Amino acid sequence: MTGDNQTLRTANIARSHKMFSSFTPNDPDWVAVLHPDIVMEFPFGAAVGLPAQVPGKDHCAGLFQLVFAKLGLVFSDIVIMGMEDPNFVLAQYSGVGAFDGKPYHQRYITLLEFRDGQLILYREHVDTEVVASVFGHLSAII
Repeated sequence: MTGDNQTLRTANIARSHKMFSSFTPNDPDWVAVLHPDIVMEFPFGAAVGLPAQVPGKDHCAGLFQLVFAKLGLVFSDIVIMGMEDPNFVLAQYSGVGAFDGKPYHQRYITLLEFRDGQLILYREHVDTEVVASVFGHLSAII
């Protein structure tokens, strides 16, 4: 592994940790981390009304902001792991919030890909039973 790869991996791990430890998607500095061509993917999202993909910075920022507004999510137990390709990071974390008085406790596994210091891929894996028990079908909300 070259020093450049290790430097890039370390920077992307730090970016990822900051994204989750200070989840403030209404903050312009937080939104600035999103690449103009970002794609959010939800491989199991169809079961709860999430689209398979959300393309583009404005749409993705809007979805992050909607989730934050509806749930007031706070993340903890954040573990960020660099991968062989220094542009990819795997994140494991817990999220706590509430929707219409119902507590929301979720565990996440998210694959992140960075390009030129910005997030270009956000692939989120969640327990869809937890989502359904709190929200029902998300198509009515998003």
